[in-house]
Amino acid sequence: MMSKYLQDEKFPLSLKKKIFAQCVIPTLLYAAETWATTKNLNNKIRSTQLSIERKMLGIAWLDKVTNKKVREQTKLPGALQLLKSYKWKWAGHVARASEDWTNTVTRWTPAGKRKKGTPKTRWVEDIKARDRSWMTSAQDRTAWPSQREAFVQQWNSDG
Repeated sequence: MMSKYLQDEKFPLSLKKKIFAQCVIPTLLYAAETWATTKNLNNKIRSTQLSIERKMLGIAWLDKVTNKKVREQTKLPGALQLLKSYKWKWAGHVARASEDWTNTVTRWTPAGKRKKGTPKTRWVEDIKARDRSWMTSAQDRTAWPSQREAFVQQWNSDG
């Protein structure tokens, strides 16, 4: 039903953008703060967003319009930036939580050895890449939110 409005040429772009921001992004990023972000996941989210934006503008792949031009026309926030912002906020909640199951599972280290090959990406690795002592840094409720933008920007330059 929603795609009908996003693809309708008579429907103004400003309303399409509101539908995208209020319906598509929350659906696309539902519970994203708990995901272990991998390159594959990032590519899927990025391509999904660009595909929807192309449909909103009525641009087909055969039109050979670059992704950069599509993003310039829609001026929508990147879903990956929002994902990282949500994740940083959630990390603060986890770090400040008392000894509940969320905190316990985050600190848990499995017994034994990992299998050969590239290790699976864990949820906390993004946060640790920005701040190795994130559990103590998050205790400061005033400084923690101000570090979110730096986390999102650092991650955008990487991926």
